[in-house]
Amino acid sequence: MLPRRKIEELFDIYRREPGTKDVFVEGHLDQALIKRFFRLNDKSSIGVFRIESIEVPNRYLLPDEMGSEKGRLMALARILEEELGSLAPVRCIVDRDFDYILKPDAPVSTGLGIATDFSSSEMYFFDHDLLDQVLSGFLRSDEIEPSTLLHNIEHALATASTMFAANLSLGLECGHIDLDRCCEYDNKTGLSFDSEDYLTRYLNKGSAMQQRPQFESEMARIRALAPHDGRRWYRGRDYLALLEYVLRNSGVNGRLCTQRNLEGAFTMAIDLKYLLQFRLFNTLSTF
Repeated sequence: MLPRRKIEELFDIYRREPGTKDVFVEGHLDQALIKRFFRLNDKSSIGVFRIESIEVPNRYLLPDEMGSEKGRLMALARILEEELGSLAPVRCIVDRDFDYILKPDAPVSTGLGIATDFSSSEMYFFDHDLLDQVLSGFLRSDEIEPSTLLHNIEHALATASTMFAANLSLGLECGHIDLDRCCEYDNKTGLSFDSEDYLTRYLNKGSAMQQRPQFESEMARIRALAPHDGRRWYRGRDYLALLEYVLRNSGVNGRLCTQRNLEGAFTMAIDLKYLLQFRLFNTLSTF
């Protein structure tokens, strides 16, 4: 792994090479998706880097930015703007996560920072036509109807996302439990998800079972606030995990149905017209 660049090095690069343009993102999928967009839009010269490649000392981070790649990205955007101005040739893209519910007034852009349209990059893949291309083109399967598949996994996806949002809201440390531990799949009846078992496992993991009444009350509040468009608050990692689980158990080529392969298939299925529907990519098209 290459040594991380220091922020001072970035100052020098953008002053010395004014034609350089870079975008910084959180993870590997964010990087792949933004690179795909720039290739489709004839902007391949723009660099796309993960925030882990930059050293952002904790002294630059605000209290609520500590401990996350998103926080380090927000800090980087602020530091670069303070040093180089709002016209600096840099953009920092952060996931919205649960902002639509927990931070509804959070801006979609702040100087050099831009937020995704949805909770995460994976949610750009929550689309019937894209899923159809992946099923028929990449997986060579016509046994599962895309709309049925999306509808089938949505209950589990919404339930798990509600729990995770409640966990964050209450400041608990329940972490993550794989959804497939509480799932069963049948080719005739589809996916069944035991939400009661999942909730019990989830609270037990965080040693929070005594707080169950408060947790369930917070879940109800979250559901009432949640946007109708699930892409704005569903957890992307759970979406791909559920797709993998259903496809493997429905008899589709298991070797191909890994989350990483699905990420790649969705990314390559996306075209420019599709991406330009969304604010993030319209903003990047003028960068």
